Amino acid sequence: MEFKLPHLINVGIKGERGLAFQEAYLFRPDKLSVETILGLEKEFVPLKPGEETEVLVPLSDLPVNADVKKISATLQVAEDTSPVRPEQTTVGVKKDEGQKETYRLEVDMPTRPRNVSLRLDQGEVFWTFAGGLVNDQYTLPDFAKQVNAYLDKIQPENGQVILRFLIKSDTRGKVKIDIDKAGLDYSLLQTQTWKNPLDDTIRFDRNLPLSYGMSEKILLDPISDPMGRKIRKIEMDIGGEFGPERLLGNVENHDGKEFATISGDYSLAQRFMLETPIQGVGVTGLFQMNAEAELYVAIQNDTNGFPSSEAPLAKSKQTLAPTGKNGSPEWIFTGFEAPVDLKAQTPYWIVIKGIQGKVRLALQTQTEGYLQQILVNRGGRLWKSLRGLSDPTCTAWLRLVYLPGIDNQTAAIEIGIEGTQRWQWIDSKPGAQTISFDVEDYNLQQVGLRVKSHARGTLSLANVIQEYHR
Repeated sequence: MEFKLPHLINVGIKGERGLAFQEAYLFRPDKLSVETILGLEKEFVPLKPGEETEVLVPLSDLPVNADVKKISATLQVAEDTSPVRPEQTTVGVKKDEGQKETYRLEVDMPTRPRNVSLRLDQGEVFWTFAGGLVNDQYTLPDFAKQVNAYLDKIQPENGQVILRFLIKSDTRGKVKIDIDKAGLDYSLLQTQTWKNPLDDTIRFDRNLPLSYGMSEKILLDPISDPMGRKIRKIEMDIGGEFGPERLLGNVENHDGKEFATISGDYSLAQRFMLETPIQGVGVTGLFQMNAEAELYVAIQNDTNGFPSSEAPLAKSKQTLAPTGKNGSPEWIFTGFEAPVDLKAQTPYWIVIKGIQGKVRLALQTQTEGYLQQILVNRGGRLWKSLRGLSDPTCTAWLRLVYLPGIDNQTAAIEIGIEGTQRWQWIDSKPGAQTISFDVEDYNLQQVGLRVKSHARGTLSLANVIQEYHR
């Protein structure tokens, strides 16, 4: 088994605790192996003066994939009354011109810690105390940050987490550490990985090729031991490269029910009117093909409510290959031979004619504001309404593609969580962008991540982390 990192957007692995109980967990760098120690008693540990002494605290209630929000503890202090040889010092005293007298002094060793520092193994010191610990108990500050760093490094055995504290004192004494389990607050992390069936590798990123109008659903793996936990937050790193042109309008999911046939016998015209002027560069549509076909696509002026018979404002020819994925429709982009400036509040028509073969263009009830009436033409005869004048709401599954200017810039990607109102717009930026979605108000047991594309290019998702309630 091999592992591949999210190299395309130049980010490292995050949420390493979220890899717990997965194959990828063994790939974590700088892991600290902690042996399972059974039967640890809450006894005082004698300190070695001037050295760091290890104090082990088992915490079986804390999963290794926890993200600790709050943790508190107390340091219990006791005297070390074990017998030790006292320090001996010789002192000479001379009175005036008399003979020097020598005295031997014995200094009893301190029995309580003094000048103390405390840290977790491979971590920074998070508590110090200058002077002697004269009290029997000291409240330690919240050290959630240090615990999370520690959990990123350990690999517990048999599911048991042991906090390895290192305490240093100038003098001897005895200590033990008690964790306030009632005040322990944490969430559980789940880091998403994907398995590539082609080469049997596990990846921490996923790369999506983008096309105009693409709508991709990505199901994230639920936590291995849900126990009714709800998802609190989803976080991820996003990067990629997007072309300058943008799809105009909404990206939606077709219901798969209605299509219009376009061939040498049947042509289709879609009327539209813009709210703001744009520079059109092409048209994209949701097509279904069983065999190769060729289409003619043009932008025509309006003449008395019908496509003009004059020369087109823009045109293009497009060859379409058979659709894959069991014949499901695909978004196909047709670029114009030259860009066209389209005015606001002016009616235009997108005209599609068959040159060779036959295709099916998706239809649906009107959902896009600038698309209006749809007409069909059989054998070059008069244009007629597809459903009749009584139902003008039917539109073709078409969208204009334009080159944004200063006044009509739009983002490349719309990304969100299905079943929620949590959506964000993403555009090109140097390096990776970290985004998050707060879904605490939704009762989600599994996350469906939806990506909608208004551009062409490549999108990279990495370090996708789900945070669950405790």
